[in-house]
Amino acid sequence: MTDFNSEFFENHDIVQAFTPVDMQSAVNTGDYVDLRPYESVWAVLHHAVGTDDDDAIFSFFEATSAGGAGATALASGARVRHKVGATALSAVGQWTTVTRTAATTYDTDPLDNAQNESIIAVEIKASDLSDGFTHIRVDVADTGGNAQLGAMIYILVKPRYTQATPNSPID
Repeated sequence: MTDFNSEFFENHDIVQAFTPVDMQSAVNTGDYVDLRPYESVWAVLHHAVGTDDDDAIFSFFEATSAGGAGATALASGARVRHKVGATALSAVGQWTTVTRTAATTYDTDPLDNAQNESIIAVEIKASDLSDGFTHIRVDVADTGGNAQLGAMIYILVKPRYTQATPNSPID
């Protein structure tokens, strides 16, 4: 689908997964979003410099409602893109792509990102959901014993019906 004459927000939506928080205090639970109106969603984590080996671990879930009914682990996240700066992202221009086998978790340890400012984006496709499941949630595990500020947003991509104001992914 090519939409040369459409605005970014006619083909995407951005919603909060979790607000900026010290990610070492507990599991950082994302909100549920409805994938029925969209082809896919990118869970985008932006975190500040932390401590070596306190890397983020993503967990993926599917449910039948925004309230989390029937929630179960979801094998997804086969496409990952990241920018990891040597303490700052200001010198990182290009995304690095990681291709991996879909799984219910994604450990960012191989990126060696905990001690650097990073943006990590993981794609979940609506086609990854099991039959009858409509919503997804992404969590980030407690990052360890040292402070690390981070926040996550969802970028929903390719609405099923392009319009000036796409359908809301929040029930």
